[in-house]
Amino acid sequence: MSKISVMKIVWLYSCLLNIDGYCGDIGRNTAAAAQQDLYQKREDARRSGYAVIRKDEELRNIYRENPGVEYMYVCGDAGLYRPCFCSYGKLKHIIVERGDAQTRASDPDYWTPGYGTIPPHAFENCTNLREIELPDNITSIRDSAFSKCSFLTLTALPDSVREIGCLAFRGCTSLAPAKLPAGLIKIGVCAFSGCISLAPTELPPGLISIGPYAFRHCTSLNVKELPPGLRLIDMGAFEGCCGLETMTVPSSVKNICYGAFRTTGLLMLDLSACSSVSFFDFGYRKVPHNAESILNCLFGTNEHNESGGPRSIRECICDNCVVRLPCNLGDWVFYQDDGKWHNLPNE
Repeated sequence: MSKISVMKIVWLYSCLLNIDGYCGDIGRNTAAAAQQDLYQKREDARRSGYAVIRKDEELRNIYRENPGVEYMYVCGDAGLYRPCFCSYGKLKHIIVERGDAQTRASDPDYWTPGYGTIPPHAFENCTNLREIELPDNITSIRDSAFSKCSFLTLTALPDSVREIGCLAFRGCTSLAPAKLPAGLIKIGVCAFSGCISLAPTELPPGLISIGPYAFRHCTSLNVKELPPGLRLIDMGAFEGCCGLETMTVPSSVKNICYGAFRTTGLLMLDLSACSSVSFFDFGYRKVPHNAESILNCLFGTNEHNESGGPRSIRECICDNCVVRLPCNLGDWVFYQDDGKWHNLPNE
């Protein structure tokens, strides 16, 4: 090998070393800048009157020494004994910092706020809580996390949320996000029960399961089409949603349970695409595939009725609600004032 070739190799190797060192410096500088930005956010929050919480001892001290605190900034790497803020009635605004998965608390009784989950009962009964800013890596809001937070508006839920647990927002009468999280897959039992201000016009496209009484008495809800991948509409899912007018159920739905549309304001319910759906009664038993049994199931018309026949449907649905059943079950059917379901020819 010539002397010139050796010199070229040495030169190239030194260049590579310089590039590697330069990239390493960029990475270190970026991390340092991010850390500095984080510290600055915490300091800005403190100057704005927020109590900055970095560990459980600080939270306990605040509860003891300053019970009137209204604003909190919770660090993403904090380790807090759950349920943390439950029944802390003075809180009005909380900022939860994004955390790193590596900072998750090892003790299951502790919660690392920025890790990705809002634990059960975390903010339950915080009756003055108006707003909480959640990081964009939250994937699960667990059971009763915000139950009975009647003033909570929560105008935006992170799109990263995939599951909302049982009673998570029960009784949050001021809750009014413009939309539900785009990544939402499962809604638990009574998750939004009594959320009378909840008024999204559509549900997330990836939603698979709507739990029992999930939207019970959400009187402002006016969803017209259910998402195309939905598989389960559980018992009483839309009970008392008197703002509903029309609804189309997709062919993907496999199970609809008792009273799913009981006491709604529906004038049209289109099930015509649901050729492979099964219907279940109050005891989760399959009902016969005939129009009357299915309609009684959908609108909860025979619950606790000893005679076995449908009771007055005036108690259950709006008069003249048109229901489009799958073609293998019948025609257009609707309820009239004479107390009977009637079939009409297809149009």
